[in-house]
Amino acid sequence: MKSRNLLLPSVSALALSLALTACETLRGDDDENEVALELTDLPAPVREAVLARTSEENITQLTSEVEGGQTVYEVEYTTVDGTATEAEFDAAGNVIEEGDDADDDDDDDGEDDD
Repeated sequence: MKSRNLLLPSVSALALSLALTACETLRGDDDENEVALELTDLPAPVREAVLARTSEENITQLTSEVEGGQTVYEVEYTTVDGTATEAEFDAAGNVIEEGDDADDDDDDDGEDDD
């Protein structure tokens, strides 16, 4: 009887741990798959699109990650007037999203900022 009383909390704790892990995975909070890049690592169409928006000196971060089976390239840069901006591109150099970095709805706190 005592072993049954000890087993139930252990199984419950394991189930809760697995459920929380699954929720984190499904939520898409997976910055682990972001890869830091150099400008020379970008596909030519993405590199050209980036350099059409800013100079190499103004780029603060370049990353790639797989979203929905597609590689997305994210570039964070500073505009001439000092505004922190970011843009996301597909592999063909098309803009997926672009805007002020301060307006990011999906920052590190995991909450919608709107």
